[in-house]
Amino acid sequence: MTGRLLDRIRRRDSEQTDVPTSDRDTSTASENVPDDAPSLFLRGPIDWEWLAACARVPGRALHVAVALSMESGFRNEFTVMLRPKFLRQLGVDADAARRALRKMEAAGLISVERHAGRAPVATMNARNLRAEKSRAKNGARP
Repeated sequence: MTGRLLDRIRRRDSEQTDVPTSDRDTSTASENVPDDAPSLFLRGPIDWEWLAACARVPGRALHVAVALSMESGFRNEFTVMLRPKFLRQLGVDADAARRALRKMEAAGLISVERHAGRAPVATMNARNLRAEKSRAKNGARP
């Protein structure tokens, strides 16, 4: 966004609220993105049951799941490196991401390869989740 457009938006927002402009956090994620940068999007299909299961995991698991889905869409693979860039854009710090990965792994939603000094590599287990639900529906035991 251009500086003038941001100023107009901030002025309009400050007129609509009682909070003085100086007391509000006016920084946005879009300010850090160049104007000519391509817009990002989630590429589907995204397995809804897998995403809903991630949402039920406490903490920032849903945020991490969205970041994994984003990278998976770019790479067209289920095994991807969890890029800190996407996590930062979603407001997830490194410690929260590690906790979310551990909880998602414990829930069987992902499997994770960890290496010292590198970003973790996660495999999304959406197919396994569907297979388990199918077995449970048919009364079969794992």
